[in-house]
Amino acid sequence: MLEIPRKFMSLLSDPSKIPEKIINRSLRGIFHKLSRQTGSEKELSEKRNAINSEMSFKWKMKALIDHELFLKKNNIPINLNDYESRLYSQNGEDGIINAIFSKIGYTNKYYVEFGGGIDFDNTRLLREYFGFNGLLMNCDSENLNINCRREFITKENINELFKKYDVPCEFDFLSIDIDYNDWYVWNSLSEKYKPRVVCIEFNARFGPNDDKLVRYDASAMRDRTFYFGGSMKAFYMLGRKKGYTLVCTDKLGVNLFFIKDDLLPELHFKYVNDLNKLHTKNWSALPDTKNREWTSAKEQLSHS
Repeated sequence: MLEIPRKFMSLLSDPSKIPEKIINRSLRGIFHKLSRQTGSEKELSEKRNAINSEMSFKWKMKALIDHELFLKKNNIPINLNDYESRLYSQNGEDGIINAIFSKIGYTNKYYVEFGGGIDFDNTRLLREYFGFNGLLMNCDSENLNINCRREFITKENINELFKKYDVPCEFDFLSIDIDYNDWYVWNSLSEKYKPRVVCIEFNARFGPNDDKLVRYDASAMRDRTFYFGGSMKAFYMLGRKKGYTLVCTDKLGVNLFFIKDDLLPELHFKYVNDLNKLHTKNWSALPDTKNREWTSAKEQLSHS
């Protein structure tokens, strides 16, 4: 089921108290997707019509829960892209993350996020609405009120930083968005650290079967060209090595979402590990005029 944020629970008896801005920002994407679903089932048709005409938050939450029950009852896989919505995330990550944890539940409600934006897009919703806490790291800013530390992250220091800030070995959520060496940092993270869900930026310029990685450079930063990070296939190969299943990519082709293999048997997501179905092309970056050389996950993993 989609979990209802705790801040909203006391308001469900009177939806008029919920700010319209919050409704629109956090849920419009989800219900817009549901309202456009195709199919001849009477239940879905009635639900789409009601979603388009009813702005009550309480009814919206009930409609989405009913929709999930319909899918479960009819053994229909859940497409996580249907749940994309944003409150603090850059794109639709908030909705995807919430949907995933609604399925697998929480443990210690601890997160680690490094990179990201000023508001640390992918964890702020978890912190402010679902009682999470954890470690934020950014090379440009520091805010001790939310345990944000100024650190420049490399594959050489990632495990030292986790130890320095007492990151638990097992925790719920890891978000990596450093725009260049993401693959290498995840690869170097010690196997003793086992986040249940991983969200990581990838380079969607390449096709689903292209194994491409930038050459590692500890000091490198993205320069607006498409020479950054790695392809979906490269991250998929690393995820399989570490025991993770690829369950989603956001529709704009920015982030990949992985879940630990041992959490998957009872879940029913659509297109699991299907690179061709999950891939979304993103051509927004500029050409690499320096013609820098690419390597591959296959090559790098053979050295590790």
